[in-house]
Amino acid sequence: MHRVFSIFLRPTALRGVWMGLFLSFLLAVPSYAGSELYSYRTITPMYPSYGSKMVPSGPKVVKSVAILPLENLTDNPEADEIIRDYIKQELKGKGWVLVARDADIERFLAKRRIRYTGAITRLAVREMGKKLGVDAVVVGSVLYYTKMRDKIIVGVGLRVLSTADGSILWAENLTYTGHDFEGLFGLGVVKSLDVLAGMVVRDIVRSMADRFFIRDSAMSPFEIERVILEPPIGRGPEKREIRVKFLPLGGEPEKVRAVVDGKTYFLSRYSDEYRGYVYVPEAEGTYIVSLVVTDEKGESYFFDAVAEATVDNTPPRVEMYATKKVFSTRDKRNGYVLFETKVLSIDNIDGWRVEIRDEDGKLIKMEHGYGAIPPKFIWRGEAEEGWLVRDGKYSFNLVVVDNAGNETL
Repeated sequence: MHRVFSIFLRPTALRGVWMGLFLSFLLAVPSYAGSELYSYRTITPMYPSYGSKMVPSGPKVVKSVAILPLENLTDNPEADEIIRDYIKQELKGKGWVLVARDADIERFLAKRRIRYTGAITRLAVREMGKKLGVDAVVVGSVLYYTKMRDKIIVGVGLRVLSTADGSILWAENLTYTGHDFEGLFGLGVVKSLDVLAGMVVRDIVRSMADRFFIRDSAMSPFEIERVILEPPIGRGPEKREIRVKFLPLGGEPEKVRAVVDGKTYFLSRYSDEYRGYVYVPEAEGTYIVSLVVTDEKGESYFFDAVAEATVDNTPPRVEMYATKKVFSTRDKRNGYVLFETKVLSIDNIDGWRVEIRDEDGKLIKMEHGYGAIPPKFIWRGEAEEGWLVRDGKYSFNLVVVDNAGNETL
């Protein structure tokens, strides 16, 4: 903060599902008992049918996917796009898998005149894998996205199709109502469709991810000793260094990736730790830093919230008052001016400095310090060298710097 007070000296005074074409119709329908709705979950077996022969698909690690437009079976014209966006955010935010760009997907579908993705052919799925460079294709339907009487309901069905042969790797239906989370005395009822949609997508994607993308850190053969992010607090957008060290329990990771705000950054091995840089966005807030660690077999493990990156672009706000604007150095009792300071924003102050300059802008005296600002400053008219300044007009400047490097002038 820069506050200037004019001080005059004179002599006198002074901040799917596995069974056929799953998602073109409903495999499971919620039961109704009067007006009550019940949540349900349908999980497809992992053995897709090829004629009369059952061929197990086996475990598969999916590293990249294309999320096709969803079929909208609701009366809300925007439900498909809302759920699709939630799916992309959930996958990108956790760094589980690389997601193909919407523009590339739309270009592929338009070129092949594919309008109904629920019945996409195996040939098209295989071709999409080659053209877009993805391991799997996600298709599905929004079954419910509505308010019925005094209840809200959201239902989603998804299938994961292998681009290797077009087979169904996984499928699931999940439907929640706002009252599924009701607790004692009616607490916990979800009243927002958007919030409930986010909860449905979070859980169905977690089921998908547990099977194909990564494994939970509790199952990991690796254990993190420390994660250092420098600086933990700063301005955005900017690049920040991250260093990760693992305990020597077994083999070393094959790959280590850091995930911030849905973007993935690969770390490199240096001596006994992994280092790299992540970028934080411009928007203020605290961003979670997670890690995806891959072993030599290609299996990946997810370590959530290993560090936090805070973006602060707002300078601290400070007020300053002068008890008087005119004083005389000849007055032995009242020959001084008192400045009082007050921090108006919630900031961690890193440092401060006080500058007193004459009418020509020449620095006459300066004081500085670290941490909290002193509540009061007293100036008796002395210069840096100790002698008293001559009569005239002087300015008092208070400069405050917070932990993010924001400076107020």
